[in-house]
Amino acid sequence: WQYDPATDSWLQRANFPGNNYDQFAYFVYNGKGYIVFGEGSCTFSTTTNEFWEYDPVADTWNRLADSPYTNFISRAAVIGDVAYF
Repeated sequence: WQYDPATDSWLQRANFPGNNYDQFAYFVYNGKGYIVFGEGSCTFSTTTNEFWEYDPVADTWNRLADSPYTNFISRAAVIGDVAYF
């Protein structure tokens, strides 16, 4: 969902097409949102390293190549042109 404070209204956006996992990090880079998942899952008790990109202009989700990392703290930061998680 996207909130518009000028009109005090909500706009439904594209639903996330992936699974819900409990270990993840997220960050914004160049106007797009990214989510990377790690070890563990509330639903499946498996290890995943899914990496997703959200484009708010196109309102689309795109699964990227899997991350090589599965163990991380659920935090991320972008410094310069590099994302750390």
